[in-house]
Amino acid sequence: MRKILASTALLCALSTAAMAENDGYFGGISYAYGSFSDGVSLLALTASNAYKGHRFGLYGGYTDIRDANLGFRYYGSLDFGTDYTRGSNNPHYSTVNIYANADVLYKFLEQDNIEYSVYGGVALGLVTGKLSSGFSYVNETGLGLGLNLGARVNYEAFGYKFSTELYSRTGLIDSILHGSDSQIGIRTSYLF
Repeated sequence: MRKILASTALLCALSTAAMAENDGYFGGISYAYGSFSDGVSLLALTASNAYKGHRFGLYGGYTDIRDANLGFRYYGSLDFGTDYTRGSNNPHYSTVNIYANADVLYKFLEQDNIEYSVYGGVALGLVTGKLSSGFSYVNETGLGLGLNLGARVNYEAFGYKFSTELYSRTGLIDSILHGSDSQIGIRTSYLF
């Protein structure tokens, strides 16, 4: 009986360790619904135009696990997609963003070989934008700064480790068109 209990405890410990996230690389895809708000100044009054659109992206980087519940990750992200718009007769805003991100990860629960965690961090990037209205357009390139927040689930499927997360990036400042670019979405990655 002792051997069976010891074997069961060892098997449980090994299966949990097999799913536990380790230091390593990851890569994945994302989908988000985004918005861009520009700042237009007229007679010292500030008005804002909000543009909305679907965003798609790629991301990948490295996770550095410090202990059982705390880790850091460093990654790059590229997002692009449909034009931000306010309707067919209004100006359109299109953008491609490349960000360098750093997040702090906190795992708050591990159950049935599934890890649940939350994260927060910063994004600093190169933002390119084009505002077009009729036959005229403005192209700009500049720096963007954002705040990352989200929740993650790590799991194993078909013998491979994956992570799926709900994420948000809130644009704090963009140097293009005096605006800010924010998005909320879902992304999934393969953990190497």
